[in-house]
Amino acid sequence: MLDVRRLQGQLLLLGRKTARERLASFLLEASGRLQPLSPSARLPWFRLPMSRSDIADYLGLTLETVSRQFGQFRRENFIRLEGIHRFCLLEPEKLRALAGGHLPSGNAQPHKGKAKATLRLSGGQAPK
Repeated sequence: MLDVRRLQGQLLLLGRKTARERLASFLLEASGRLQPLSPSARLPWFRLPMSRSDIADYLGLTLETVSRQFGQFRRENFIRLEGIHRFCLLEPEKLRALAGGHLPSGNAQPHKGKAKATLRLSGGQAPK
């Protein structure tokens, strides 16, 4: 039953969540499964068991998107990074809210109206 729930969670992650929400979910899951590197430390550090490329593959994202999101989380002080394999969650509650789709992205703009698309014909003319 637990494996079915995990599979359902992974399908939801890949099908409905944004890149920010996917990475937030991944970091929360990783921090819940991994042992802190220094259990007595005030802020627990974790070792990422995967490269960014592997994380991108796992989350159905590009390497560039994963790297940008790591940088954004770092700038927003959600996480602290040390090298490419160590991380610390500074704001786990904000990441939880984000993973659940309850926290807007830092640079998202609300969509206003429908975007107009212009179809170009092979001759380079716009339809009338």
